Amino acid sequence: MNRTLLFIIALLGLVLFNSCKDEEPKEKDIPVKMIPKLKNLTGISPEDAKQTIISWGYTHLVSEDYGQNITMHSFESKPPSSSYLLYEKNNVIYLCEYNENTNKTNALERFEQFSGQSIEYMKDKTYTYEGYCKDNDYQTTTYLTHQAFKDYYLANKTELQSCSETWEGIEEKITTQYKVNYESYKTYISYTDKLHAPIGEFKK
Repeated sequence: MNRTLLFIIALLGLVLFNSCKDEEPKEKDIPVKMIPKLKNLTGISPEDAKQTIISWGYTHLVSEDYGQNITMHSFESKPPSSSYLLYEKNNVIYLCEYNENTNKTNALERFEQFSGQSIEYMKDKTYTYEGYCKDNDYQTTTYLTHQAFKDYYLANKTELQSCSETWEGIEEKITTQYKVNYESYKTYISYTDKLHAPIGEFKK
């Protein structure tokens, strides 16, 4: 009787242990694929793009006239830790930017995730590349390959004031950026639909 009882207890313990293991996530942090989200907000009307972002829980803050028939629409999360910017020309969104305001460690980590997503997205496409890093001495270095940028970035990232990478194809452009402003740390990623962008492209 005692041996049977011990066997049942052991069996229950094994089942409960495996059940707990099944509940653990397979990956600790799976970053959202931002490029498809941003891309889907371009090439459509401002109203459609606005409704999509609002459905994600963001608040529309303002729509501003930037001249040259360009309008910028801004949206903010609650609490205000992230935002979206939409740029419109001829009633079509041609550029969408997402940014996060967080601490230094998270901002650098997110920048690396966004750069990784950009590399993955562009790997089978034809594009030109440009990267830059600005350190605490405000000296800017530019790079024409991601590997050259990465080597400097990994050795100096905790001292950088800002850095950026851009992948530009015939029809689209992706830019990622990390920026320090006093005690504020921001990471950006933007997608530009060049087919709908103004000639010469609007520079922020």
